[in-house]
Amino acid sequence: MALLDALLLDPAPFNVWIAFRTDGIKGCGTAPTDPYDGSTQARFDGAMQEIATKYAGQKVVIHIGPGEFATKGYPASGGWEIKAGMRVIGSGMDATTLKLVSPSAGQNYAIAHTLSSGHEWRRIGVTHEYIHSDTATVREKLRS
Repeated sequence: MALLDALLLDPAPFNVWIAFRTDGIKGCGTAPTDPYDGSTQARFDGAMQEIATKYAGQKVVIHIGPGEFATKGYPASGGWEIKAGMRVIGSGMDATTLKLVSPSAGQNYAIAHTLSSGHEWRRIGVTHEYIHSDTATVREKLRS
């Protein structure tokens, strides 16, 4: 197979950015200078939902800036689900924190997806982040 053919078969991933913005602007997310606003749980989860929909079935690298980002995670209503092809990269374990907030009854996860036979879980990646919960019960689940 020629190099050009190989490159065309495996397109480069899209890059999007999420940061803790204080200017009140949503941001387009397609440039590090204009990231999506992740300053609240609703804005962070909304950005993750939008990315999952917009880039469905494609490779996308999500760069999350420094700070503590609140999320309802999965499977909570208003939360988000990681999709095949998504790679989430924080700014460092001591710099980026995903905080699970308002967990509903049952098991809740800051980053997760539906377990089904058709889900491509092998194409998912998460690096350079710390995951935190505001309840002792959920923290204990994350450790096990």
